[in-house]
Amino acid sequence: LVIYIFCLLSLIIVFCCLVFFFVFFFQAEDGIRDAQESRGLGDVYKRQGSRLLFLVAALLVALAVLHVLYDTSSTAPDEPRQTVAVIGLGIMGAPMAQTLARAGFRTLVWNRTPGKALQHAAAHGSMAVEELSDLSEADVVITSLPSSVEVASIADQMVPVLRPGTLWLDTTSGSPSMSQEISAKLQNLAGVSFLDTPVSGGPGGAGKGKLTIMAGGTREAFESAATVLAALGPDPILIGGVGSAHALKAANNAMLATHIWAAGEAIAMAMKFGVNATDAVRIINKASGFSAATNGIFPGRILNREFPKNFGLGMMEKDVRIAVESASSFNLKLPVLETVLGMWEDAKKEFGSDVDCSEAIKLIEHWAGVPIQ
Repeated sequence: LVIYIFCLLSLIIVFCCLVFFFVFFFQAEDGIRDAQESRGLGDVYKRQGSRLLFLVAALLVALAVLHVLYDTSSTAPDEPRQTVAVIGLGIMGAPMAQTLARAGFRTLVWNRTPGKALQHAAAHGSMAVEELSDLSEADVVITSLPSSVEVASIADQMVPVLRPGTLWLDTTSGSPSMSQEISAKLQNLAGVSFLDTPVSGGPGGAGKGKLTIMAGGTREAFESAATVLAALGPDPILIGGVGSAHALKAANNAMLATHIWAAGEAIAMAMKFGVNATDAVRIINKASGFSAATNGIFPGRILNREFPKNFGLGMMEKDVRIAVESASSFNLKLPVLETVLGMWEDAKKEFGSDVDCSEAIKLIEHWAGVPIQ
């Protein structure tokens, strides 16, 4: 800010100098003519010389003041950077840690395979640690793990070393009820505030700081996390208490899982009537059947037969299951999602957990006898 003010005032001074120069020049010209007619040249030059000396003096004083301000700002100690620990360097954790390091946070990284943390540190300027206890200095802990089971295990190991006042952000696509249990344990045993902060936007969004972030927890914890969350996504939203964000993330992914499956079946049906799959997707994306599945996943992963690993099939099945099981705890029937869960369970058995979720479409292709391409 001081540098900005310095530059702005410098420009103003230069402008004023030019203005005064021209005013002085033209006044001198007029004065000379006046003097020739009524007074001596000495009075004219004396008057104009006084003006010039005043202008030079004012300029020197302004430059001296600005120099002091600039020198003070340049020697003032920098604000201490927040230390952020990222636990889990998978598809989402690694680019999130990269974004935080790039944003200037002191970023510690831990992974169950230490080599991955070392590689991240070498490539992105983070700092790898071997033991979870080495993360005790962190102001903010971020977990990005396969499920809430792993988050709970990590929390149990870290409770003895965490400092009161530490903030824990769980970006895992987790269980709402388990998040509430983890939050209570961290708060009661270590004085640590917990926010469930699942994200959407894929590794690309994580690497660019463009994630959609939903948060569940207290307003105070959310405001404390504002700087870190803002580095990861432009508009984080607090939607409720602990567990609410994980519930919404499960709902979102359950909808995506339904869209993928429904689109696959519908397009396969159309193809039986001779419709080209690419044409079908293009038309659907201009009509009411449009969805993120038809707009992104079908053209970007399925029609081109690339199926790049972006979001695991097992992770998708897990998130649909979280939605169904969370509903059952309230005796809420979800007949559509229960059916969809069964489809994803079948696909998981057929292709495994580690392939991209888009490969589930191959089960529909097998039933229909046509490749969607």
